[in-house]
Amino acid sequence: MENGESKRMWLQKARKLLKSGQVDGFWRSFEQVANSPEYEKWLEDEFPERSSLLELDRRNFMKFMGAATLMASLAGCRRLPKEQIVPFVKQPEDSVPGVRKRYATSFVSQGAAMGLVVESREGRPIKVEGNPEHSGSLGSSDVFCQASLYDLYDPDRLKAVQRGRSTASWDQFWKEARAQLQVAKEKNGQGVVLLTESVVSPSYHAQIQKFLQAFPEAKWVAYDPLAPMNVLYGNDLLFDRKLNAVYDFRGADVILSVDSDFLYLGPGAVRYAREFSSRRAPQGTDASKLNRMFAIQCAPSVTSAAADEVLALKPTLVEPFLRALAVRLGIPVAPGDTPPKSGEWIEKLAAQLQATRGRCVVVPGLHHRPMVHALAQAINVHLGNVGTTVRYTQPLDFAEDASADGVSGLQRAARQNPIDAVFILGGNPAYTLPGASSLVRLLEAAPFTAHLTSHANETSELCRWELPLSHYLESWGDGLGYDGSTVLQQPLIAPLYHSFSEIEFIEGLLGSHRTAREVVKEVHGFVGVQGEDRFQAMLEKGVLPGSEFGSEQAEPNFEALELPPALPSGYELIVLPDPTVLDGRFANNPWLQELPKPMSSLTWDNAVYVGPAMAERIGAGTEDKVSISVQNRKEEAALFVMPGIPDETVVVHMGYGRKAGGMWVTSDGQRGFNAFLLMNPASPGVGTRVAVVKLEGKVPLASVQVHHSMEGKDIIRSGTVAEFQAKPSLAPEYVHEGHFDSLYPEGEFEYDGHKWAMSIDLSLCIGCNACTIACQAENNIPSVGKTQVQRGREMHWIRVDRYYKGSPDAPEQTLFQPLPCMHCENAPCEPVCPVAATTHSKEGLNQMVYNRCVGTRYCSNNCPYKVRRFNYLNFADKTTDKLGRDAPTLRLLNNPDVTVRGRGVMEKCTFCVQRINSARIESKRTGAPLKDGDIVTACQQACPTQAIVFGDLSDPASRVTKLRSDPRSYGLLADLNTRPRTTYLAKVTNPSNTLSERGAS
Repeated sequence: MENGESKRMWLQKARKLLKSGQVDGFWRSFEQVANSPEYEKWLEDEFPERSSLLELDRRNFMKFMGAATLMASLAGCRRLPKEQIVPFVKQPEDSVPGVRKRYATSFVSQGAAMGLVVESREGRPIKVEGNPEHSGSLGSSDVFCQASLYDLYDPDRLKAVQRGRSTASWDQFWKEARAQLQVAKEKNGQGVVLLTESVVSPSYHAQIQKFLQAFPEAKWVAYDPLAPMNVLYGNDLLFDRKLNAVYDFRGADVILSVDSDFLYLGPGAVRYAREFSSRRAPQGTDASKLNRMFAIQCAPSVTSAAADEVLALKPTLVEPFLRALAVRLGIPVAPGDTPPKSGEWIEKLAAQLQATRGRCVVVPGLHHRPMVHALAQAINVHLGNVGTTVRYTQPLDFAEDASADGVSGLQRAARQNPIDAVFILGGNPAYTLPGASSLVRLLEAAPFTAHLTSHANETSELCRWELPLSHYLESWGDGLGYDGSTVLQQPLIAPLYHSFSEIEFIEGLLGSHRTAREVVKEVHGFVGVQGEDRFQAMLEKGVLPGSEFGSEQAEPNFEALELPPALPSGYELIVLPDPTVLDGRFANNPWLQELPKPMSSLTWDNAVYVGPAMAERIGAGTEDKVSISVQNRKEEAALFVMPGIPDETVVVHMGYGRKAGGMWVTSDGQRGFNAFLLMNPASPGVGTRVAVVKLEGKVPLASVQVHHSMEGKDIIRSGTVAEFQAKPSLAPEYVHEGHFDSLYPEGEFEYDGHKWAMSIDLSLCIGCNACTIACQAENNIPSVGKTQVQRGREMHWIRVDRYYKGSPDAPEQTLFQPLPCMHCENAPCEPVCPVAATTHSKEGLNQMVYNRCVGTRYCSNNCPYKVRRFNYLNFADKTTDKLGRDAPTLRLLNNPDVTVRGRGVMEKCTFCVQRINSARIESKRTGAPLKDGDIVTACQQACPTQAIVFGDLSDPASRVTKLRSDPRSYGLLADLNTRPRTTYLAKVTNPSNTLSERGAS
């Protein structure tokens, strides 16, 4: 690796080249622009960490080749370990070996529930998909839903009740807890505290209310770092009522995203991505229906990358910007100072929004202060958007009924009345709560403390009792979707350990014996025989029809939007949920830890993100160690230079720097730094003054952005609507279009059956990585760990490359390109394999025969797309965990339809051949021919924007055939005559063409 001085030199060279306009087209990284030795290393050798044979003398060369020949022979004859199998003594009546079953359930994440359909094989869940019946899913999903399956089988789950450091039983806990509550009952529950996260389950809320009725003086306190509370507080400022905002992007011609990541994070993100993308791609040559999105950007995000126009602003300038826009629109709010370099933007936005009254929408970021939300909704009300592109409903979160004083109020209350018992249900407040020292003192002082949790963590270590929490796939329950619709949650598997859900836990505290299923039925009125029949019908769909919240009418009070303080100066901090581990709740999930973050391609860590200009000012580059401090709170971390971040802005992600939580959290030492320590209730993490100082030393990071680099010019195609109308193919001038003369034999193989192919629309792809994680879950793809990722050995079958265009300080465009195997007709990998391990099927699939592969890696070396993955180690071994402990539950995670690959074997995307075969078998069984849409690949099924289409080219009516004839369709690196079966549709953007300023303020 290069030293810090060299990295800063390459950064300066890249900025100079980009600003001077010498770089034409799209670029992936600063290293590529500067043509640094690091980039050259990855470009010239797909496996740059290996030792080169050229460095060996003749004697050692012969030794090496002799050993290699022997190992290849052994690899070709390897045997899988012997295993004992035991048949059923009595076959279960409802179980047919090899046949999948699908059940509807739901998953609560980020303040809302999402309807899911989970596939089960022989009684174990193996794959999570979206529920087409649910408005928040529409059949798609996100990375968190997909990866939640790993948490079910995680060997680090809390398996038994712990009392102190000793194993205990639930009977012991119930006896002691009920005795404590019996004493508290004499004081009406005074001194008892119930601490929860957000509560969006009607049944869970009913249980809490039942507990509070039994103990009227008990306190219910809720804290959730991901809860969208600023939405409620902002609407309370404007409407004098706490209301939830629900958006509808289908009718929005113009969208203003105010540092919001509504396409990726927050309630309704999957639904919003579908609605937004429904108007992003031209229909043939017609681009008249495309919407237009402007984005105010404090931190680059999936949503700002999808925008047509982007303005980078420091966090504290967002509120003055919105206030100036509101004044320009004629809203009677107190005027303030207009941020510098934003006058033209305000004029243009005002004109665009006025011209689309009732057909536009302003969406504020969930993390911004309530005043930002109030101003954004004031603009929506003024423009007549309420009822068309936005509506208001009652809050989703029942925790509004909890104590308004929050956790901080408990310490004050404890001074008057001592806290006797604290029951913490879920969450990890000792880690996620800014200024958590008060909570720590409270837990240390309370004589009885218990934490119901899935994993031992920082909070449970402070409690007397650690209690196993059931996974959602082991539990009965319910939840509210982003629009208030009720989705049911049913278990697919009995609890792997002796654990309880929150509903069952409260029932146990009260000494009652109802099951969670009975509680859910009672809450929703499914009583009696007829109620059971209706309940069964609802379980099949997973959704209660007509249950979404109605719209609330509210009158705005513009005078309540008082004048803000003067514009600040200096470096500013913004703390955001991590794109993969959120607030740290997925920190022990290797699928998400190894998933590249959409904007940085970083894995396994967080970092201090700054823009190129600020990096030069502080004299540091990527991987340099820096000190970041807020007042007297200080952390040390790695710097990461990211294009598009406003100058004097520091972006950090929460969820790292944890001390407990599982082997993936602690086995390699602390991962990253704890961003929560930079926050406190008085400084919520947006716009806080911060200091960043370069220190001596480096912190190695594992970013995959320069891995698997392709050398070629015609990789990404993109253009504006005007350019598309002038030239629909959007092909660069140097690209030859039409027939290629070739030295290869003309014509193609005569397919007398199916011809499978895939089309990916770059206009729709938002870079969310749902395809990557869905592929991993479907195809038993292993995680390899940070060290192996740094060596370029990550195993994902489909990667998402990110490209920029324009200045590094404020890129004109950020684009994403998913890359699975191209399944080329003239596949360069096939003729170089010495053992015919990679072959071509009669249906056009480029196949791997794993038993033949001896690991020469010739195929990977000859693949121009760099989509093949090699098992350097036995990454897929799931008999033991990372620490060598026995981990039998991990084996339950595997999809039995997909071969598990061993060490020394090459693997790659198969177009989900197991799904093709399953559909073919079903077609033969029923006698019905395969229809377009019968086969859906894992990546296609998860994609929230429907950017991926799979089908049969032999069917002229199939979607993939029609997309192949679209003028935007092109083959990647087509000049190599590989004739890929996976093709792309060029991206079309819809800028206003009159905004000249794109610079950061």
